[in-house]
Amino acid sequence: MVVGLLGLGEVGSVVAEALLSLGHRVKAWDINFDRPGSRASVNLAAHPKLEPVGAASELALECHVLISMVTAGNAKAAAHSITAGVDAATFYLDVNSVSPDSKCEMATLLASCGARFVEAAIMSPIQPKGMDAPVLLGGPWAQDFLPVGTALGFSGLKICSDRLGQAAATKMCRSVVIKGLESLITESMLAAHHYGVEQAVLGSLANLLPRDDWPEYAQYMMSRTLMHGGRRSEEMEEAARTVADAGIPAEMSRACASSQAWAQQFSGALKLADFDAMLGAILAEVCEKQMERTQ
Repeated sequence: MVVGLLGLGEVGSVVAEALLSLGHRVKAWDINFDRPGSRASVNLAAHPKLEPVGAASELALECHVLISMVTAGNAKAAAHSITAGVDAATFYLDVNSVSPDSKCEMATLLASCGARFVEAAIMSPIQPKGMDAPVLLGGPWAQDFLPVGTALGFSGLKICSDRLGQAAATKMCRSVVIKGLESLITESMLAAHHYGVEQAVLGSLANLLPRDDWPEYAQYMMSRTLMHGGRRSEEMEEAARTVADAGIPAEMSRACASSQAWAQQFSGALKLADFDAMLGAILAEVCEKQMERTQ
């Protein structure tokens, strides 16, 4: 099969490697291909068999399947960018973490071009499971796409509903908890380190949230926020929209979006393997920024 990838970030790189290993022809486009050192350009260099295209509008030509794996804030723009090349034989698999309404808007757009829109929700981090990660499929074309997706190497596919938006709603409501927990842990651990009580706090958490590895888990959750805070913030804006569309106040989701966006500025602390050192480095940078603002 000929597959076109929109976005070559963390998820796109994993999918590209798997598709190429199965002998599929893979084309790719990413808005950051022309930025040396960007994650997309580095990933492209790591997969020499990938066929980059010069513009998103060229990507759909010849492709049987298009897979959109961009950030939540770019999902609609990505869908618009390829409409000129799609036809009735094209499956458009959107795996982006956006609200049900956003999925429906994109489905309407692609349907007007004759393409078959399939919503997908990856229900775990893409690593370490890779193509075995659980993925919910939704929409009227989901059942038709299932054997195609299996042939592409996705082994964790499951039909959620033939109604658009159900897979997205599942993902977004899950994200309220998962990304919210990341933000809560980040805020708690930084404050606890300031007061010198982080170990006592981590030990006490096991009473209500039983884990044997709270220190390691807390560091992992913080690391995800530091590494991916930008795109997680965009995802939580979509989660907030999902909650608000249900008539529920979305204060927690909006606060999480703000927290994730704030955390990404401290990504340099990721180079520190020791958790205490990571917390100390972030606090030192926070203090430095506060001093700069008061001068």
